[in-house]
Amino acid sequence: EKDAAIRFFKQVIRPEKDQAALFSVATITRLEQPLTKNVSQLVSAIENFTNPEGATALLDGIIKAANYLRDYQGRRVIVIVSDGEDTLSDSSLEDVVKAIQSANCQVYVVKTTDFENLKITGNRTATSTTRALTAERRMQEISQQTGGAVYSPIDEDELNKAFTRISAELSEQYILSYYPENTGERGQFREISLKVKNKQNVTVRSRKGYYVPKSVIR
Repeated sequence: EKDAAIRFFKQVIRPEKDQAALFSVATITRLEQPLTKNVSQLVSAIENFTNPEGATALLDGIIKAANYLRDYQGRRVIVIVSDGEDTLSDSSLEDVVKAIQSANCQVYVVKTTDFENLKITGNRTATSTTRALTAERRMQEISQQTGGAVYSPIDEDELNKAFTRISAELSEQYILSYYPENTGERGQFREISLKVKNKQNVTVRSRKGYYVPKSVIR
């Protein structure tokens, strides 16, 4: 996982345009590397990860990452590498989706459940548990609401392909802008829908809506 993440950063970061930060999630969420254009610093932070211990406050960690990106200009993307399970957070799924949408972040998930199970047991799929199924639905909801995707690699090859696909999608996107006729009440969630006309077999990834800013500058 660490090797694949390193290759991902080397693929996706354009030093003249992009920055990335790195968080670790366990009982608490830690900012291991603040936003930087320096890929070597990101690589060093990943290589220095210790073995995970304690509980997992994943939902709290996602909110922390979204709030961290909120004040930065440009496109904001969160890539989660996790089995999706949460054993400690105070935050709900609704809290997470609202925080991510308010911060205008797109979320991709590299779900490690099958990959880790194959490594440990030799079986290609893990036994489904209530917690695992909840984690699966949670990650799907977060990614769908923000126009991202969930990838569930089974081995190192598929893990690398997942990161490569995310890297490709981040470099092949359109930015569409519009002015709504009715701006709505401040803080209100506005749903949006995007379709491609006269095209078949096309997958469209776009956020499901946005929150009207609480303060408007005119």
